[in-house]
Amino acid sequence: MDFSTIIDDLWRLDAPKALGDVVEALLGAILVDSNWNYSVVKKVVIHLLDEVLGYVKPDMPMDPTSEFLLWVARRGCTEVSFRKDSSSPEVSPRKDQAFVVVHGVDVGSPTIIRPKASPVLGRATASVNARKLLEDPNSEFFFDKLCTCTLKQKKENPELYRAAIDLTSEEADLNLETVEGFATASQDLLIREAVGSAKQDDDEEESGQDDTVEED
Repeated sequence: MDFSTIIDDLWRLDAPKALGDVVEALLGAILVDSNWNYSVVKKVVIHLLDEVLGYVKPDMPMDPTSEFLLWVARRGCTEVSFRKDSSSPEVSPRKDQAFVVVHGVDVGSPTIIRPKASPVLGRATASVNARKLLEDPNSEFFFDKLCTCTLKQKKENPELYRAAIDLTSEEADLNLETVEGFATASQDLLIREAVGSAKQDDDEEESGQDDTVEED
C-alpha cells in the first residue's frame, strides 16, 4: 500500500490521542533542549514526515464528513443531520450507532461505533456508507427520492444560511445532529470553497499580469 492510499484512509485509523501527545512532547523537549531553536525542530519534523510530505497537497480530499457536508450543500438540501442511538437502551445507554438522516429517514443500516472510538470516526464512517446509497439511483435511499426541498427553497437556502454562518464564530458551535447545524456547516464549507476558488483565480490572474509586465 502506497502513502497516497494510506493518507486518503487516515481518517479510518482513529489513532489514540496519546500517540499525538507523545510526538508533541518530544518536539517540545527538543525545542527547549535546543534553546528554542526553531530550525532544529523543523529539521526533525521534516525528517519524521519526509515520506509523507510528497503526497500532501492543497487540493487533496477532505475528511469524509466534510466531503459529505459539501455534497449536501451543493444540492441545496437543508433537511439532513446525523443521529446517534443506543442499540440496546435497556442494557446500556451508550450511543453506539450512528445514522445519517435525510428528511426524517435513516439512510441504510446503522454504523456501529466501537467502544472508546471517536465520535468523529463514527460520523465519517456513516457519511461514507450513506453517500453510497444516496448516490445510487437504484437504491431506495437515492437522494432525489428522499429530498423534497423545492427548487425555490434550494435557490433561497444559500442566502438564508449565509446569515446564520455570519453569526457562527466557532465551528464547534455547530451541532451536526440538528438539521440547522448540519445545514449551516455545509453551507459554510461551500462558501469557503467558493471563496478559496475565487482567491486562487485572482492569484493566477495576478501572476499572469506579472509575467506580462516582466516580458514587456
